[in-house]
Amino acid sequence: MENFSKKRGRPRKIAEWQEALIREAHPDVWTKRSLNNKYYLNRAFRVLGECEDPKYDYLLPCKENRSMRRTILYALGRCEYEEEIRKMADVICKNRSNTADALLFIKFMKRIRAAADDEP
Repeated sequence: MENFSKKRGRPRKIAEWQEALIREAHPDVWTKRSLNNKYYLNRAFRVLGECEDPKYDYLLPCKENRSMRRTILYALGRCEYEEEIRKMADVICKNRSNTADALLFIKFMKRIRAAADDEP
């Protein structure tokens, strides 16, 4: 019988050193889900230009006194390619989609991408 590793569950998407950095920067984060959300929020924030591009003001209202659209940014940060994040953010900002519609749009686009990747 072969020896298998005792680790169970899904493989990590976030490296241990990245996880340590997030925990250090956000000591209020306790759960694995919150930790992942912070990682994906930071990724989307970085890809969208960290408030430098005014066309993303709907998602990243840096000049106004309102909060970011965190749930949408969590979902965008989970996308694999940076160009896809920008394209989807363009559509969401242009249409000023509410959270539910934006999440459905992101889910739909990810399925299209997965289907295109599966074709020979």
